[in-house]
Amino acid sequence: ELLFRRSIAQNGFSAAQDWVSSIAGDERNETYKRQAFDRVVRAMVYRDPSLAAHWISQNVGESFAAGDAVAMVAERMSETSPSSALKWMESLAGLPGSAAASGYRAALTALTAQNPDAAGAWLSKNADLPAYDELAARFAQAIAGLDPQSAVAWAQTVGNGAGRDEAIAAVARRHLQEGGEYAEADLLEAGVPQATIDAAGLDRLVEKRLASITLIDRSVSYAYAEEFIGKVQDGADAASVELELVLPADPHQLGGPSMPSGHLAVSPQMQCVDCHRR
Repeated sequence: ELLFRRSIAQNGFSAAQDWVSSIAGDERNETYKRQAFDRVVRAMVYRDPSLAAHWISQNVGESFAAGDAVAMVAERMSETSPSSALKWMESLAGLPGSAAASGYRAALTALTAQNPDAAGAWLSKNADLPAYDELAARFAQAIAGLDPQSAVAWAQTVGNGAGRDEAIAAVARRHLQEGGEYAEADLLEAGVPQATIDAAGLDRLVEKRLASITLIDRSVSYAYAEEFIGKVQDGADAASVELELVLPADPHQLGGPSMPSGHLAVSPQMQCVDCHRR
Protein backbone atom coordinates (compact mmCIF):
# COMPACT_ATOMS: atom_id res chain seq x y z
CA GLU A 1 0.00 0.00 0.00
CA LEU A 2 2.83 2.41 0.83
CA LEU A 3 4.56 1.70 -2.48
CA PHE A 4 1.27 2.18 -4.29
CA ARG A 5 0.74 5.60 -2.71
CA ARG A 6 4.34 6.62 -3.43
CA SER A 7 3.88 5.61 -7.05
CA ILE A 8 0.79 7.83 -7.34
CA ALA A 9 2.61 10.70 -5.65
CA GLN A 10 5.51 10.39 -8.13
CA ASN A 11 3.68 9.50 -11.33
CA GLY A 12 0.18 10.90 -10.85
CA PHE A 13 -3.22 9.32 -11.29
CA SER A 14 -2.92 9.04 -15.05
CA ALA A 15 -0.22 6.41 -14.58
CA ALA A 16 -2.44 4.52 -12.13
CA GLN A 17 -5.33 4.65 -14.60
CA ASP A 18 -3.07 3.33 -17.34
CA TRP A 19 -2.05 0.48 -15.04
CA VAL A 20 -5.68 -0.53 -14.50
CA SER A 21 -6.35 -0.30 -18.24
CA SER A 22 -3.40 -2.57 -18.95
CA ILE A 23 -4.88 -5.43 -16.91
CA ALA A 24 -6.53 -7.99 -19.13
CA GLY A 25 -10.30 -7.97 -19.00
CA ASP A 26 -10.76 -11.72 -19.28
CA GLU A 27 -12.62 -13.83 -16.75
CA ARG A 28 -9.43 -14.95 -15.01
CA ASN A 29 -8.44 -11.34 -14.24
CA GLU A 30 -11.91 -9.89 -13.63
CA THR A 31 -11.69 -9.83 -9.84
CA TYR A 32 -8.12 -8.52 -9.86
CA LYS A 33 -9.03 -5.70 -12.25
CA ARG A 34 -12.05 -4.71 -10.16
CA GLN A 35 -9.90 -4.61 -7.02
CA ALA A 36 -7.29 -2.52 -8.85
CA PHE A 37 -9.95 -0.10 -10.06
CA ASP A 38 -11.40 0.26 -6.55
CA ARG A 39 -7.93 0.78 -5.14
CA VAL A 40 -7.12 3.63 -7.50
CA VAL A 41 -10.52 5.25 -6.94
CA ARG A 42 -10.03 5.00 -3.16
CA ALA A 43 -6.77 6.92 -3.46
CA MET A 44 -8.20 9.34 -5.99
CA VAL A 45 -11.46 10.22 -4.26
CA TYR A 46 -9.84 12.07 -1.35
CA ARG A 47 -7.58 14.16 -3.56
CA ASP A 48 -9.79 14.76 -6.57
CA PRO A 49 -13.39 13.48 -6.23
CA SER A 50 -14.44 14.99 -9.57
CA LEU A 51 -11.69 13.09 -11.37
CA ALA A 52 -12.77 9.87 -9.68
CA ALA A 53 -16.40 10.51 -10.66
CA HIS A 54 -15.41 11.22 -14.26
CA TRP A 55 -13.33 8.06 -14.49
CA ILE A 56 -16.21 5.94 -13.23
CA SER A 57 -18.55 7.64 -15.71
CA GLN A 58 -16.19 6.72 -18.53
CA ASN A 59 -16.20 3.06 -17.48
CA VAL A 60 -19.76 2.69 -16.22
CA GLY A 61 -20.56 -0.25 -18.51
CA GLU A 62 -17.50 -2.25 -17.52
CA SER A 63 -17.80 -5.05 -14.98
CA PHE A 64 -14.63 -3.91 -13.17
CA ALA A 65 -16.36 -0.60 -12.36
CA ALA A 66 -19.17 -2.36 -10.48
CA GLY A 67 -17.34 -2.86 -7.18
CA ASP A 68 -17.03 -0.47 -4.25
CA ALA A 69 -15.86 2.50 -6.29
CA VAL A 70 -19.29 3.97 -6.98
CA ALA A 71 -20.30 4.01 -3.31
CA MET A 72 -16.95 5.53 -2.32
CA VAL A 73 -17.39 8.43 -4.73
CA ALA A 74 -21.07 8.94 -3.91
CA GLU A 75 -20.28 9.05 -0.21
CA ARG A 76 -17.43 11.48 -0.71
CA MET A 77 -19.50 13.78 -2.93
CA SER A 78 -22.32 13.66 -0.40
CA GLU A 79 -20.11 15.23 2.24
CA THR A 80 -20.44 18.54 0.41
CA SER A 81 -23.52 18.08 -1.79
CA PRO A 82 -25.82 15.05 -1.50
CA SER A 83 -27.99 16.46 -4.30
CA SER A 84 -25.01 16.55 -6.65
CA ALA A 85 -24.16 12.98 -5.69
CA LEU A 86 -27.69 11.86 -6.57
CA LYS A 87 -27.55 13.69 -9.91
CA TRP A 88 -24.26 11.97 -10.66
CA MET A 89 -25.78 8.61 -9.79
CA GLU A 90 -28.69 9.31 -12.13
CA SER A 91 -26.21 9.93 -14.95
CA LEU A 92 -24.67 6.47 -14.64
CA ALA A 93 -27.00 4.65 -17.02
CA GLY A 94 -26.28 0.94 -17.26
CA LEU A 95 -24.69 0.64 -13.83
CA PRO A 96 -25.19 -2.87 -12.36
CA GLY A 97 -27.85 -3.13 -9.66
CA SER A 98 -25.65 -3.76 -6.63
CA ALA A 99 -23.29 -0.90 -7.42
CA ALA A 100 -26.19 1.45 -8.16
CA ALA A 101 -27.96 0.54 -4.92
CA SER A 102 -24.88 1.20 -2.80
CA GLY A 103 -24.26 4.56 -4.46
CA TYR A 104 -27.86 5.73 -4.14
CA ARG A 105 -27.94 4.51 -0.55
CA ALA A 106 -24.89 6.59 0.40
CA ALA A 107 -26.19 9.74 -1.27
CA LEU A 108 -29.78 9.45 -0.05
CA THR A 109 -28.66 8.74 3.52
CA ALA A 110 -26.65 11.96 3.51
CA LEU A 111 -29.50 13.98 1.99
CA THR A 112 -31.97 12.57 4.53
CA ALA A 113 -29.75 13.71 7.39
CA GLN A 114 -29.43 17.15 5.82
CA ASN A 115 -32.94 17.71 4.44
CA PRO A 116 -35.55 14.93 4.88
CA ASP A 117 -38.15 16.80 2.81
CA ALA A 118 -35.77 17.03 -0.15
CA ALA A 119 -34.88 13.36 0.23
CA GLY A 120 -38.56 12.41 0.19
CA ALA A 121 -39.20 14.56 -2.86
CA TRP A 122 -36.32 12.93 -4.72
CA LEU A 123 -37.48 9.46 -3.76
CA SER A 124 -41.02 10.21 -4.97
CA LYS A 125 -39.68 11.12 -8.39
CA ASN A 126 -37.58 7.98 -8.65
CA ALA A 127 -40.01 5.23 -7.70
CA ASP A 128 -39.05 3.30 -10.85
CA LEU A 129 -35.48 2.68 -9.69
CA PRO A 130 -34.61 -1.02 -9.25
CA ALA A 131 -33.25 -0.12 -5.80
CA TYR A 132 -36.43 1.76 -4.81
CA ASP A 133 -37.71 -0.76 -2.27
CA GLU A 134 -34.46 -0.76 -0.32
CA LEU A 135 -34.16 3.02 -0.47
CA ALA A 136 -37.76 3.60 0.62
CA ALA A 137 -37.42 1.17 3.53
CA ARG A 138 -34.23 2.85 4.72
CA PHE A 139 -35.74 6.32 4.36
CA ALA A 140 -38.82 5.27 6.31
CA GLN A 141 -36.70 3.96 9.15
CA ALA A 142 -34.55 7.11 9.17
CA ILE A 143 -37.53 9.44 9.69
CA ALA A 144 -39.51 7.12 11.97
CA GLY A 145 -38.35 8.73 15.20
CA LEU A 146 -39.82 12.15 14.39
CA ASP A 147 -42.57 11.43 11.88
CA PRO A 148 -44.10 7.96 12.28
CA GLN A 149 -47.10 8.78 10.07
CA SER A 150 -44.91 9.61 7.09
CA ALA A 151 -42.52 6.78 7.90
CA VAL A 152 -45.29 4.19 7.82
CA ALA A 153 -46.63 5.67 4.58
CA TRP A 154 -43.20 5.34 2.99
CA ALA A 155 -42.77 1.79 4.29
CA GLN A 156 -46.08 0.86 2.70
CA THR A 157 -44.76 1.86 -0.74
CA VAL A 158 -42.28 -1.02 -0.67
CA GLY A 159 -43.46 -3.31 -3.45
CA ASN A 160 -42.41 -6.67 -2.07
CA GLY A 161 -44.89 -8.08 0.46
CA ALA A 162 -42.34 -9.52 2.88
CA GLY A 163 -40.10 -6.50 2.40
CA ARG A 164 -43.03 -4.20 3.13
CA ASP A 165 -43.84 -6.00 6.38
CA GLU A 166 -40.21 -5.81 7.48
CA ALA A 167 -40.02 -2.12 6.58
CA ILE A 168 -43.08 -1.39 8.74
CA ALA A 169 -41.62 -3.47 11.57
CA ALA A 170 -38.35 -1.53 11.32
CA VAL A 171 -40.29 1.75 11.54
CA ALA A 172 -42.07 0.45 14.65
CA ARG A 173 -38.79 -0.55 16.30
CA ARG A 174 -37.20 2.82 15.58
CA HIS A 175 -40.18 4.82 16.80
CA LEU A 176 -40.50 2.77 19.98
CA GLN A 177 -36.84 3.56 20.58
CA GLU A 178 -37.03 7.28 19.87
CA GLY A 179 -40.68 8.32 20.06
CA GLY A 180 -41.13 8.72 23.81
CA GLU A 181 -43.96 7.61 26.06
CA TYR A 182 -46.67 7.95 23.40
CA ALA A 183 -44.76 5.97 20.78
CA GLU A 184 -47.17 3.04 20.75
CA ALA A 185 -50.18 5.34 20.35
CA ASP A 186 -48.40 7.13 17.50
CA LEU A 187 -47.85 3.84 15.69
CA LEU A 188 -51.45 2.73 16.16
CA GLU A 189 -52.64 6.06 14.79
CA ALA A 190 -50.33 5.59 11.80
CA GLY A 191 -52.00 2.26 11.04
CA VAL A 192 -49.39 -0.17 12.33
CA PRO A 193 -51.09 -3.41 13.51
CA GLN A 194 -50.97 -4.08 17.24
CA ALA A 195 -49.26 -7.42 16.62
CA THR A 196 -46.45 -5.66 14.74
CA ILE A 197 -46.04 -3.16 17.56
CA ASP A 198 -45.96 -5.94 20.15
CA ALA A 199 -43.31 -7.83 18.20
CA ALA A 200 -41.26 -4.66 17.75
CA GLY A 201 -41.55 -3.94 21.46
CA LEU A 202 -40.32 -7.41 22.31
CA ASP A 203 -37.36 -6.97 19.98
CA ARG A 204 -36.49 -3.70 21.69
CA LEU A 205 -36.85 -5.22 25.16
CA VAL A 206 -34.51 -8.09 24.32
CA GLU A 207 -32.01 -5.70 22.69
CA LYS A 208 -31.98 -3.46 25.77
CA ARG A 209 -31.62 -6.40 28.15
CA LEU A 210 -28.80 -8.01 26.19
CA ALA A 211 -27.03 -4.68 25.77
CA SER A 212 -27.02 -4.18 29.53
CA ILE A 213 -25.58 -7.59 30.38
CA THR A 214 -21.90 -8.32 30.89
CA LEU A 215 -21.61 -11.67 29.19
CA ILE A 216 -19.29 -14.48 30.15
CA ASP A 217 -20.26 -16.49 27.08
CA ARG A 218 -22.16 -15.32 24.01
CA SER A 219 -24.16 -18.55 23.98
CA VAL A 220 -25.61 -17.49 27.34
CA SER A 221 -27.15 -14.41 25.72
CA TYR A 222 -28.73 -16.51 22.98
CA ALA A 223 -30.13 -18.95 25.52
CA TYR A 224 -31.52 -16.06 27.55
CA ALA A 225 -33.13 -14.47 24.48
CA GLU A 226 -34.74 -17.73 23.39
CA GLU A 227 -36.17 -18.38 26.86
CA PHE A 228 -37.37 -14.80 27.22
CA ILE A 229 -39.06 -14.69 23.80
CA GLY A 230 -40.62 -18.11 24.32
CA LYS A 231 -42.23 -17.16 27.62
CA VAL A 232 -43.55 -13.84 26.36
CA GLN A 233 -44.98 -15.45 23.23
CA ASP A 234 -46.71 -17.98 25.49
CA GLY A 235 -48.59 -15.10 27.08
CA ALA A 236 -46.54 -14.30 30.16
CA ASP A 237 -46.13 -10.70 31.24
CA ALA A 238 -42.82 -9.36 29.90
CA ALA A 239 -41.86 -7.57 33.13
CA SER A 240 -42.53 -10.66 35.23
CA VAL A 241 -40.57 -12.87 32.88
CA GLU A 242 -37.64 -10.47 33.01
CA LEU A 243 -37.60 -10.51 36.81
CA GLU A 244 -38.00 -14.27 36.91
CA LEU A 245 -35.07 -14.82 34.58
CA VAL A 246 -32.81 -12.20 36.12
CA LEU A 247 -33.29 -13.11 39.76
CA PRO A 248 -32.91 -16.67 41.08
CA ALA A 249 -34.75 -17.86 44.18
CA ASP A 250 -31.66 -17.00 46.21
CA PRO A 251 -29.75 -14.08 44.63
CA HIS A 252 -26.69 -14.95 46.73
CA GLN A 253 -26.29 -18.16 44.74
CA LEU A 254 -25.28 -16.23 41.61
CA GLY A 255 -22.01 -17.78 40.68
CA GLY A 256 -21.42 -18.67 37.06
CA PRO A 257 -22.90 -19.36 33.63
CA SER A 258 -24.35 -22.69 34.72
CA MET A 259 -26.73 -20.95 37.13
CA PRO A 260 -30.30 -20.08 35.97
CA SER A 261 -29.31 -16.42 35.96
CA GLY A 262 -25.65 -16.96 35.17
CA HIS A 263 -25.79 -14.38 32.39
CA LEU A 264 -25.29 -11.75 35.10
CA ALA A 265 -22.14 -13.32 36.48
CA VAL A 266 -18.66 -12.31 35.42
CA SER A 267 -16.85 -15.17 37.18
CA PRO A 268 -17.54 -18.10 39.53
CA GLN A 269 -15.84 -16.02 42.27
CA MET A 270 -18.38 -13.21 42.04
CA GLN A 271 -19.06 -11.70 45.46
CA CYS A 272 -22.35 -10.40 46.87
CA VAL A 273 -21.09 -6.83 46.67
CA ASP A 274 -20.42 -7.26 42.95
CA CYS A 275 -24.04 -8.20 42.37
CA HIS A 276 -25.36 -5.35 44.47
CA ARG A 277 -23.19 -2.87 42.60
CA ARG A 278 -24.86 -4.02 39.41
